Amino acid sequence: MPFPFELAQRAWASSIASMSTSTLAVVGSLIYPLSDIWREFRHSGRSGVRKHWKETLRYSLVIGFCWWSVLFSYHLFYKVPHEINMEAQSIGIPRHSDSEPA
Repeated sequence: MPFPFELAQRAWASSIASMSTSTLAVVGSLIYPLSDIWREFRHSGRSGVRKHWKETLRYSLVIGFCWWSVLFSYHLFYKVPHEINMEAQSIGIPRHSDSEPA
């Protein structure tokens, strides 16, 4: 498997693992749609919420996509490469000894 593909796969798995069971995932997925519905309800009442539900859903999906893009980028460009470097440093590089034949 090519390294960039493996790196992206590890970043995706790390992103999912970091968000799957955390409170941040629940809060992040609910706070924007609920605040938008609340704003629409206060401005236009229940009829306004029913009238603009598609627009509210679209904005929520855009915000969700942006949030996941930022999270994935963090894992792709920082966390996973850092973990790879730390693992490589812990293994160490074998040194060529002068007493061994070349």
